[in-house]
Amino acid sequence: SPDDPDARWIAGIQPAGGKSAGSRPRAVLEKVAPGWTIGLNDERSLGLVGEHLGKKDILRTQPVHPGKPVILTKTVELPAGKKSRLQFAVSHDDAIGADWQLIIKANGNDLHRATISEKTTKDHWHTVDIDLQKFAGKRTKLEIHHLALAALPSYAYWDKIEIQTQP
Repeated sequence: SPDDPDARWIAGIQPAGGKSAGSRPRAVLEKVAPGWTIGLNDERSLGLVGEHLGKKDILRTQPVHPGKPVILTKTVELPAGKKSRLQFAVSHDDAIGADWQLIIKANGNDLHRATISEKTTKDHWHTVDIDLQKFAGKRTKLEIHHLALAALPSYAYWDKIEIQTQP
């Protein structure tokens, strides 16, 4: 829970700019991905990085258990008759070189899959821009998965996960 006294930052991660985003993992998540949640078992996989590859206040995730992804979840009711898009940028850790799989689902169905690595990103970032119009007027459960592809530590860096709605 957000008040879990055992919750900890990922090793080497500090609050952005020396200012606390809150000492609890959910406060860290709220800074970059407002309204999104993470499973209680995954809270210890979160950290906030002050800067990563030119972007500031970045969420960092690392799967804690091999073969089990970190999953960010948000249930939304997208407005009928309006265009909505899921938008964010995501990166990897060049120093470690561990590729990982990005999986985005809506109501359990795949919307997007991509391997995130030095070879598959542009300027180290993968831009996500997914049309959610077919879910307009419906209650929709969105999931974003960070799945490690190797036994090496797999870090994902997330910049401003947002749902944009246009008139």
